[in-house]
Amino acid sequence: MPVHSPDTTCPLCGEANLCRSASGQPYKGACWCEEFTLPVHFLRYLEEGALAPACFCRACFTELDRLARSVDAPEDILQQAQAIRRPNEPDFYLDEL
Repeated sequence: MPVHSPDTTCPLCGEANLCRSASGQPYKGACWCEEFTLPVHFLRYLEEGALAPACFCRACFTELDRLARSVDAPEDILQQAQAIRRPNEPDFYLDEL
């Protein structure tokens, strides 16, 4: 059984990842996230600190899986997934009072 972070937020898009294992629910079989397999070289890239350690949400896992089938470089997989899953992050400015 994979080791999961207790964080319930997807590190790619910021949405809830709905991972049963990460949320601390009792084990009742494999979580949906265990049906995905990402390439070893991409997993190693993530382990080196590319993102905070946490489970991805289903939409991000699906996108990463799709990209990993056609893109080799882990940096490019992550960059393209971020562009798709976080398309228009707003800029925040604080006005002086």
